[in-house]
Amino acid sequence: MVEVSAGPKELTQPPKNVKEAIDWLASIEGYGVSSWSSWEKSEELEKALEKLNGFDTTAFRNHEFGGVTLSEIIRIFARGLGSGFLGYDGMNRGEFTVNGLMRKDGEYKSAYHDRNWEQDEHIYAKTFLFLVCLVFYIITFLYWMCKDNGRWANGTFTVSNAPGKFFEAMGYDQSQLDQQKNGDTIADRLTDTFNGFSELQAAYGSGGSSSYSTFIEKLEEDGPMKALSFPLTNCKRFCYEYLKSKQNGTEITKAIDSIKEELKSISTKNDTSSTNNFSALQQKITNLLEKIKTFNPTTGSSEPGSDGLQKAGSSGPGGAKTLVNGLLRIG
Repeated sequence: MVEVSAGPKELTQPPKNVKEAIDWLASIEGYGVSSWSSWEKSEELEKALEKLNGFDTTAFRNHEFGGVTLSEIIRIFARGLGSGFLGYDGMNRGEFTVNGLMRKDGEYKSAYHDRNWEQDEHIYAKTFLFLVCLVFYIITFLYWMCKDNGRWANGTFTVSNAPGKFFEAMGYDQSQLDQQKNGDTIADRLTDTFNGFSELQAAYGSGGSSSYSTFIEKLEEDGPMKALSFPLTNCKRFCYEYLKSKQNGTEITKAIDSIKEELKSISTKNDTSSTNNFSALQQKITNLLEKIKTFNPTTGSSEPGSDGLQKAGSSGPGGAKTLVNGLLRIG
């Protein structure tokens, strides 16, 4: 059984489950942290990412991405998680509306609170890379299972059914979940939050005839020109490509890919209500998150020691244009 998320803890401490990963990402735009009005950090995060060896954000300002900045994509992504998915009030980010997946009675608490951004920005940058890739697959899987004609479309949060067991496996305390929500409601919230889902549903049908594997492939293939409509996809795109450039397609990206493959496997099972279905997924998530502390962007390996940062524009392993070239290849 996965340990239920607790808090608050500092943002320099890596999440131990998906619940904490989503809390961490939502905090970029101030959801769940104290003094949120001075804690909108998408621009600061972009600057921190630029300091990672070989990370170049200029690709997001060219025509391939419609001239947007990376911070704009991050902002929409983080707000989507905080307001659209969790249900924080957009103006009062410590309170909830009736629209999100969490209870409005104050039971839900973020695992994180704010701490020294300027001092710890290098830790935030590399943590972001990991969490986006993880959350991309979890969110897309949840949407696919809950959409029209999906297996969880009519399932509410209970201790015995598949949606409830899934959220519990991801680190959520079921007492914090809005038990009035069902799968249809979850899919609607995700569709409203991330336009890429609704666009693909329109293009490939909403009858559920396509497999989760096919849906993921189509989502990942969609072009970067839809950068702001596809914030979830594009955040994952640049994070994965950067990690791949540092790892040569091994170790971290293998850990990410193993999560995707496990979700594909779960999506094909006739009975998804068994806790055993999620035990392997839990272990693979833990395996990925444990690599955050030891990831060294300079060498591209997971090893203890220096965080391996250098000034933006410096040369180094993989070259300064590694990210740009990778993005244009998959666009």
